[in-house]
Amino acid sequence: MRKSWVQEIDDEQLDLLIEKVRREHAVDFRGYKYASLSRRIKRRLNTIKCPDMEGYLQYLDSEPGEYAKLVDSILINVTDFFRDAEAWNALRQKVIPRILERKSPGDRIRVWCAGCASGEEAYTFAMLLLKELGNDVFDHEIRVYATDIDEDALTTARFGKYSNEKVKSIPDDLLRKYFTHNSDWIVNRDLRKIVIFGHHNLITAPAISHVDLIICRNVLIYMSPGLQYRVLTKFHFSLEQDGFLFLGRAESLFKASCLFHAVDERWRIFEKAAVTDRLHPFISPVTSSTQ
Repeated sequence: MRKSWVQEIDDEQLDLLIEKVRREHAVDFRGYKYASLSRRIKRRLNTIKCPDMEGYLQYLDSEPGEYAKLVDSILINVTDFFRDAEAWNALRQKVIPRILERKSPGDRIRVWCAGCASGEEAYTFAMLLLKELGNDVFDHEIRVYATDIDEDALTTARFGKYSNEKVKSIPDDLLRKYFTHNSDWIVNRDLRKIVIFGHHNLITAPAISHVDLIICRNVLIYMSPGLQYRVLTKFHFSLEQDGFLFLGRAESLFKASCLFHAVDERWRIFEKAAVTDRLHPFISPVTSSTQ
């Protein structure tokens, strides 16, 4: 592997860049772990052969289109259909039936897939839910709100077109039922009509409220402990009573363990705990425009 020749980035330079991106491109990375940010920024500098941060800050001034490329480099998220298949199986067995048993005909089922990237996890859940519902699918208004800050990833998700390599982890019965094949695999109408993609800044935008399940996998791991707590508090506010939270395999509740209790500790599935409203002083009960 070729070694990076980019100079180390100090905290002061990183603060300058974060503020510049926030001001000029309306993306706020304050509260993200500096080590993760530095690593991804250095990768971007290496790609464009810029040796140091001083030169890169000047480059941003002369090339405004670089902001979007930098943000994409920082936000890049490896995702797949049924990533960590055992985790999705645990969700199918331990969460989906409990959500459905609480619902009567006509009740809404609302799920928020936060940090959805290019849509694979949102579509994964939608397939599992529709399979579990079977002939009862028409008894409910189903909405899977899939949000991300990366517009390019959202474009891919909305288009719903995936390569043979991308869909190889989808079970054959689900692939045949919910995709059509040309040169690539295209998500069919049954999935498209229940998954709604929208731009949403998880840190600064109001929460999507009254959801039965939040899927947010491999997003919190890049945030500082303080920001993790803020986001988890927002999630607690968003969930219905006895709602569920599904995190990534390497993530935990950090300082917010009082807000949830474990359904499956190994696969990071949690249920909302009852707490007092005083834990939510900064969360506004505003309905997101994604709804």
